[in-house]
Amino acid sequence: MKSILLISAMSLIFSISQAQVELGVTVGAQIPTGDLGNGTKTGYGLNVVGKYFVKEDIAFGLNLGYSRFKTDAEGVSFSIVPITGLFEYYFSSQKVRPYVGADIGAYSFGAKVEYMGISESESKIYFGFAPTGGLLCRINGQLSFCANLKYHYVTSEGSASTWLGVNAGVVIKLK
Repeated sequence: MKSILLISAMSLIFSISQAQVELGVTVGAQIPTGDLGNGTKTGYGLNVVGKYFVKEDIAFGLNLGYSRFKTDAEGVSFSIVPITGLFEYYFSSQKVRPYVGADIGAYSFGAKVEYMGISESESKIYFGFAPTGGLLCRINGQLSFCANLKYHYVTSEGSASTWLGVNAGVVIKLK
């Protein structure tokens, strides 16, 4: 039994040392849809991602994002901070790699109202997920260009909040 545990532990350590780790950042337009689209203008977003490839075509990781939206009401804006885990499946190991995936986790909604020099804000956390489709294009051995579409669906009070992220950025291979 001890030898099986030792072999398993050594196999895990070897596979981790051979695994590929990537760090990326994307920016893009965040387009409100559904109920969120009523009175909300297209915003912008920034996302930082860390990925760990368990196989050449399967990655797990973490996302930290920030999206900001303005509304039709003067002095009213809100921001959303997703903190999610991710799964991605890549269809190719060539220079251009299409992929699909999903994010799942916590979305912090923060609203801010400014009126006559007085500012009030409030935030709440909701559960959400985001199916994703995109392309990863290798520029060289360490650097890639990334583009994706990400449809965010967040369960909030009353109804779901949804928006489409159209994002592009860079990914750096760390290991």
